[in-house]
Amino acid sequence: MKLYKNGLIILLLVCLAGTVAFYSVRAGTQQKLNENIAFSLELNAEAQELLSQGEFAGARELLEDSLSLNRLNDETYALLAFAEYYLDNHRQAYEHFISGLAMGATSRDMVKFLAEMLMENGYYAEAKKHLASGLKDFPDDEKLLFLSGKNALISGDFKGSIKTFKKLLKEDEDFLVGYKYLGLSYYFADDLEKAEGNYKKYLKRKKLLDEIEKLSVDLLHEKVLAVWSEDDE
Repeated sequence: MKLYKNGLIILLLVCLAGTVAFYSVRAGTQQKLNENIAFSLELNAEAQELLSQGEFAGARELLEDSLSLNRLNDETYALLAFAEYYLDNHRQAYEHFISGLAMGATSRDMVKFLAEMLMENGYYAEAKKHLASGLKDFPDDEKLLFLSGKNALISGDFKGSIKTFKKLLKEDEDFLVGYKYLGLSYYFADDLEKAEGNYKKYLKRKKLLDEIEKLSVDLLHEKVLAVWSEDDE
């Protein structure tokens, strides 16, 4: 009986020692994790400063280090996407934007840059999906609405582009480029009368059309295309 009691006591001591060791290791692991997260946040802050200064390569290096410490911060993916974008590494930027969005990160600029990259490479359906999602979060954002209308026009959805540019012009009658794109939308939808009206509004506001100047809609179309500018391409 005494031997049995001694054996039980030894077993309890072994279990207790194991429990203490387990919680000690767990506490140490958690502390290390907390330190990594804190350092990752510091690196992100430094990277943001470099991004604001145009030091994109340096920012990318810091953000890659940050990501190695903590892969669960959506902000890191978003910042890394911007760094890669400005370094013209659009494939990597795309992957990081997608990772950030999948983890819950969202901003007007993220959606805008991602949509522009997709449109430049002809991925209009995917651009449409991300723009629609972005507009749910930022329904009155003029830049996202503009890109949505432009994407619809380029992809041949003239009904969608007309609806979008009419909405933009209803909210802001001085949105000059809206008349151009609305005119283009009507032109390609074969509504030449409305195309002509919007082309004239655009050209008059650009001071490129006199009140008495008479041009056919096709000549107006050519004139609109001829005055394309970097601000409103």
